Amino acid sequence: VMLTEGFDGINWDPVTRTFSLTHQYLDDNPTATPLDTFAIDVTVTDDDTGVATDSITVDVRNEDPVVVLADVSAVFENGSATLNGTFTDDSILDPHRLTIEWDDPNNPLDSVFDVLALFEMDPMTGILSPVLMVGDVFMPLTAGDTTQLIITSIDTSSGTVGFQVTHQYLDDGIAGVAAPGANGTLSDTSIIRVIVEDDDMGLGQSTTTVNVLNLDPVIDTLSVLPASINESESVTLSGSFSDVGAQDFHSIEIRWGDGLVDGEGGALTFTQDFSGSGSFSATHTYADNDTLNPDDPIRDNLYSIEVTITDDDGGQFTRIFVLEVLNVNPVLNPIAQADAEDVNSGGETSVTITFSDIGTDELNIWVDWGDIRDLGDPFLPGSNPYVLETATPILGAGTFTITLTHTYLGPPNPLSPAADIEIFVVIVDDDFNFAAAGGQVDGPLTTQPIVDPGRSDFQMVTISNSGTGTTPIRIDTTPQVPRLVFPSRAENMLFFQVSTSTEGLLQRVDLRAATGEAKATNESYLELRVLAASGEISEGVRLKSEVLNDLPGLFRTLTDNRYAIFLVRTETNTRRLVIEFFVRNGRAIDPGDDSEGTRDRPPTDEDTQQNVNEQPVVPGDDPVTGDSLKSTALPVLPKGHSSIDRLPSHSYSGTPLIATALVMSSSYRSWARQVDRTVAAADRRKWLQLRRYRPYKRKNP
Repeated sequence: VMLTEGFDGINWDPVTRTFSLTHQYLDDNPTATPLDTFAIDVTVTDDDTGVATDSITVDVRNEDPVVVLADVSAVFENGSATLNGTFTDDSILDPHRLTIEWDDPNNPLDSVFDVLALFEMDPMTGILSPVLMVGDVFMPLTAGDTTQLIITSIDTSSGTVGFQVTHQYLDDGIAGVAAPGANGTLSDTSIIRVIVEDDDMGLGQSTTTVNVLNLDPVIDTLSVLPASINESESVTLSGSFSDVGAQDFHSIEIRWGDGLVDGEGGALTFTQDFSGSGSFSATHTYADNDTLNPDDPIRDNLYSIEVTITDDDGGQFTRIFVLEVLNVNPVLNPIAQADAEDVNSGGETSVTITFSDIGTDELNIWVDWGDIRDLGDPFLPGSNPYVLETATPILGAGTFTITLTHTYLGPPNPLSPAADIEIFVVIVDDDFNFAAAGGQVDGPLTTQPIVDPGRSDFQMVTISNSGTGTTPIRIDTTPQVPRLVFPSRAENMLFFQVSTSTEGLLQRVDLRAATGEAKATNESYLELRVLAASGEISEGVRLKSEVLNDLPGLFRTLTDNRYAIFLVRTETNTRRLVIEFFVRNGRAIDPGDDSEGTRDRPPTDEDTQQNVNEQPVVPGDDPVTGDSLKSTALPVLPKGHSSIDRLPSHSYSGTPLIATALVMSSSYRSWARQVDRTVAAADRRKWLQLRRYRPYKRKNP
């Protein structure tokens, strides 16, 4: 038989009689060791049946698998990372074990898979049969591991197998702020290691990384009830949240907008479960409608409530709810007359007020004492008469009673120096916008930016400016008019001789009956009666003759009402009206008087009074002789009649009615106007001198 080159894969040289043969060892089986030795036996037989043999050994070494891993895309916590890679082994008959270390701090399990060989050889025939197919799925060998390995590609020529495995990372880093090793970062990197082992102890490995990102929690619902309240009232806040990071721990922060945080000022309830969700509720009381603080720098009756949920990795979610908190105006109680002192001889007065506020506002007291006049015309009130009486604001909430004092340097109203003084008081809180009110505390409220702008109602009280006291006063009006001297007040003077049914109307008068002899049947006397608003006239009260020595003293004993003094003649049983007047605050005022009583001060100085015997007599009007006087009985006025016919003003000769008649005389009216003009023109210094001057004591003639 002639051998042909290349026959049976043998390369030979017929000249040299040499040959070579190549053989592929698919595996180093069957010892499962890194190296196996095989014996190669060669037998040569010639055509004459000659035989020659020889042998040699060959070591077949196992080759380690080669692992290549692709980059892994970043994933969010509680998400799955997808790992793609290949391993290559020269032995297509080797099965493999693939182990994946995920470096998951919250899941320490590794994924282990047994992967079949590419082919299987029939030991009898040596025929190879494919075993591993694309798409094959292998389940993990580790208990509790839920991952799967999928064969994605096969290259039999190189023995390369592609695979894909997914793994869920529940959290980035170690979950829980209190857990050992927790780092509280927004992302963490895990190193994935893949180890491939064949059945002959060959091993190949490779690593890659995956970045696991934290996800912020989410506030799903948030409500605040009620949505609008008054200051000092409470609200209830409630809501729920969730987090994809199921193993995250959470905390809550509530910034109420008034400077308080979390559950301060109320109660906070916070719950969470292991699914990453939870709920919260809290109550809070707003002491003020608008507290200036870094969380709320604008006074607008609105608070921004910020609710922030934070997970253990620093992820946050904030929702804002705008709450309307309305201001409540301070309340100033009406000022009782007993709480206001009349101006004393030193020009001093005091007023006691009570006010309250339910909010923690800064409260200020503003008062119009009535003595701020127009700079251009002192006879006109000032355009901005209110003054601030609180050097330091009073901090609410609460009820406060405060006494305010004031000293008048002169008459508040020069046109009416002795007129009553109206004092106005108002309370404003720190929400009152002066700019919107034109810079004045009594400015309009229509331009205020908020409801209930922070101003109480105005309260008014009237005090007397009589300036009366125990010290005699001399008013020097010279040279315009002769000097006027007022006598000292007669203390405890009795002005009435009889008292019957009029005691109820004249409450403050000591009505003691006169003593002495019975009155003559032919006499004249003065009688005081009350003129009711209905037109009815009270019973008469007989006046003592001494009353004419101190008419102001009489007026001070009378309550505020309308009165008339009559001249009664018992001989003819007639009454003549002498004077009709009003009494206000212990002073007599003429019904037609527009000077608030200043001209009802009767002159008493010797320079302005004539001797009784020197008074001019109006012809025919002598009340003693009765000449030219018609004696008419006092008419009974019908109910509803509001006036009495007034007699002309007269000066009666030889009677004690001279001072009374003088009150209504035209000469007195002229004198009163002169006094008013003189006092009005006095500056404050002269006014003080006028009030404090102690006149000389008059000597008895």
